[in-house]
Amino acid sequence: MTGVFGNDVYNGLRAHYTAPDFFAGGKNVMKEFIYERDAKDTGSNIPSDRFIEDGTYIRLQTLTLGYTFKNFNGWLNNLQLYVSMNNVFTITDYKGLDPEVNLGGIDPGVDYRWKTYPHTRTTMIGAKINF
Repeated sequence: MTGVFGNDVYNGLRAHYTAPDFFAGGKNVMKEFIYERDAKDTGSNIPSDRFIEDGTYIRLQTLTLGYTFKNFNGWLNNLQLYVSMNNVFTITDYKGLDPEVNLGGIDPGVDYRWKTYPHTRTTMIGAKINF
């Protein structure tokens, strides 16, 4: 389990993709554009505190489950089957893709996702055989 408590994250993607001038240019926007942004908002891409969100989260980072069969059919000593998963689940109220953002450098606590990819869920299935 990993997590962070009590931090704030600036949701740069939400600020960018709910901007009225972005929509007026014929680009795709998020559905929040219809409900949360005023069409007369001329300062749409100017950073403000309206896009600061609670970045608290707790994540089950890795989970591995396995079972070992012993004295399997007389010709195997044992057989172990397992499944391992990374990024199993994340509990958060953050509206962006991933609340785990860079907390150092020149833009700490900003979620732009221009240069990083959100955490992906991976699953690995395996077997270990001892003769």
